[in-house]
Amino acid sequence: MEEIFEIIDETGKVIGTEKRSIVHQKGLLHRASDVFVLDKDGNIFIQQRSFKKLIGPGLWDMSAAEHLKPGESFEQAAIRGVEEELGVKAVDMQKIGERKQRAKFGDLTDNENVQVFKCFFKGKIKLQEEEIEQGKWISKEDLLTEMAYNEEIFSRWLLYNRKFFYLF
Repeated sequence: MEEIFEIIDETGKVIGTEKRSIVHQKGLLHRASDVFVLDKDGNIFIQQRSFKKLIGPGLWDMSAAEHLKPGESFEQAAIRGVEEELGVKAVDMQKIGERKQRAKFGDLTDNENVQVFKCFFKGKIKLQEEEIEQGKWISKEDLLTEMAYNEEIFSRWLLYNRKFFYLF
């Protein structure tokens, strides 16, 4: 069953709902949460997106990201995202910023209002196999260096969000 997204206007007011495929075909404005999971040493967990994804297959991305379900808050989506994608429960989610993004991917357009979160976690991560190829912990410094030299292997979302790295 295809996901349903809330469509919003430029002020963030919900003006309707639509199927995920239609939202991306028409470039309708919708909402998403991006999450950086950090360990006690400040290393960031990043994931490689599944090669089966329509948008950004095989690219390295944030720890987790979720579109909001109807009636869901940004924080609720962030918590759900880390649980579904990484098996991480009961995290202390902290909002660190927000941004707008409109990006073309072939015939698809991702037009989003995004809130960005961080959380700290220790323990074992269990990857959602249908969403994620692999994951790894990396220091912020090493990630920034990799991004500078190999930008093409990273998702646009992760590249956009590096402006928040100073907050962790």
